[in-house]
Amino acid sequence: MAETTTYTCDLCKTSAVNDPKFLNSVRVDVGNNYSSSGYSASMIPVQRWCAACLIKMGLIHPGSISHAASEAPVVPPTLEEVIREIVREEIEAS
Repeated sequence: MAETTTYTCDLCKTSAVNDPKFLNSVRVDVGNNYSSSGYSASMIPVQRWCAACLIKMGLIHPGSISHAASEAPVVPPTLEEVIREIVREEIEAS
């Protein structure tokens, strides 16, 4: 039986099934300098936000998310493949 994993954004609650790249880890630190020991920060635990929320919050640029990242890049044909194709076309044309 196949396993199904559902990923849910902690901010907008949008979900995706079997897509681990749907979420990004975000850690938000909120700090102040009112402490007698200098800078103090309170840390919110790590959140998992989707790309749409990161863009909406201004944390990433819309062009930095590649929706085709899981697809294999297109590899150009080798010189040998190009020559074979030309020869094949010439044989078929005659």
